[in-house]
Amino acid sequence: MIHVNSEEHCVENNRSLLNFSSTVWYGGDNQLLTEHLIQLLPESIQHYPEPDGATLRKMIARRHELSEQNIVITNGPTSAFYLIAQAFAGKKVLIPVPSFSDYEDAMRRYNFDIRLVSNLTPIEEWPLDEVDFCFLCTPNNPDGRIMSHSELIRLVSKHPNVNFIIDQAYANYTTTNLLKPGASKQYSNIITVWSFSHTYSIPGLRIGYIVANKSITEELSKYIIPWSVNTLAIEAAKYILIHPAQFTLPIRKCRGLHKSLSLS
Repeated sequence: MIHVNSEEHCVENNRSLLNFSSTVWYGGDNQLLTEHLIQLLPESIQHYPEPDGATLRKMIARRHELSEQNIVITNGPTSAFYLIAQAFAGKKVLIPVPSFSDYEDAMRRYNFDIRLVSNLTPIEEWPLDEVDFCFLCTPNNPDGRIMSHSELIRLVSKHPNVNFIIDQAYANYTTTNLLKPGASKQYSNIITVWSFSHTYSIPGLRIGYIVANKSITEELSKYIIPWSVNTLAIEAAKYILIHPAQFTLPIRKCRGLHKSLSLS
């Protein structure tokens, strides 16, 4: 008999199994992070956060050898999609489906001309010459489709006039070589969106960031709401960047378990 308990994993005959229906990794131990945030809590709630997460921006930029001007801190990845939609309202966008519903919701709110295309359609047949933006999620939510680094580079190189919004919230869930944040330095039409929430089991804190060419981030900055990311979320992200070894996902082990379950 299998059931799902409150710790977001399955139990079968007293054996602990992973729940692959969740987009958030709940298998890690956040005890040290929790203790760190508890220590910061009294001071954190008495002061405003940084208006634009400047300290975190510096840390992310340093980690990926980028300029701080390439980074925009957001209140989670979903906030990033709405910010992009607001900054470029009324443009034309292509969204491969099935995909995360907030892509379409955000674009619709800001009057984008939305074109949908099936993920099963060969990329060569996508109407990219007709749009200004294209959403990509790799690994894709909900079907798990992955576009390799070489596939992505061929695509963005072939269509330099299309801005590709690439959702990397699940990038750490695969061993496939995907885009790195630094890709925007070479390809000005790449906008990557990253999340601390999914990989590090902190979805309640809402913290993510956008990496893009300076011309893109300058436009986004016009619509950023000051102090929109709270202090505890920023401090959690900073802690994660300083202590990466505490948050390494056992991806190869998970893949092996998933394979064994599929064969059983």
